[in-house]
Amino acid sequence: MLKAELSGNSEAMIARRIRSVHQDLGLPFSKCRACPDSVTSVVVTETEILGGSVDGTVRTFDIRLGREIVDNLGQSITSIFLSNDKKCILAGCLDSTLRLIERFSGDLLQEYKGHSCKSYKLDSCLTNTDAHVVSGSEDGKILFWDLVDASVVSSAKAHASVVTSVNYHPIENCMITSSVDGTVKVWKP
Repeated sequence: MLKAELSGNSEAMIARRIRSVHQDLGLPFSKCRACPDSVTSVVVTETEILGGSVDGTVRTFDIRLGREIVDNLGQSITSIFLSNDKKCILAGCLDSTLRLIERFSGDLLQEYKGHSCKSYKLDSCLTNTDAHVVSGSEDGKILFWDLVDASVVSSAKAHASVVTSVNYHPIENCMITSSVDGTVKVWKP
């Protein structure tokens, strides 16, 4: 009978080798099958993986603790975005509503309406100061809402067709949008 003891360094070398073999074969190192339906959006932090799903849930997988937290929004989710302080999740849903959820309690803090999202996967975000919510719309517009009172503070035709993605620069007052019309635009004041 062969017996071997592995030191911490040997275990790390073996883990690196397994990862290398998986990468060479194009295989994932790990899988998570907790979502019963399509996952439409993923956010990764230092210790968590968050996923938004067509089944209407936002699932948070805490890698350190090995636990899962499920928030059920009741509507198909097209995108999720974390606030800069990591305390809130902005979830875009197929009922033309964006929902702001407090991460740790699961409480619904606010809803944002005025854009059209019925058929497409649209990404939404918060500005770099978390003062405004930003989203594209199926009618080619981009909209800005006040974070606190949910009023539309700006709306403009941005593309000839559906605005599929918006993202705000983390420091500068600058935004990028993309559309099914084949264009990507950079916006600065």
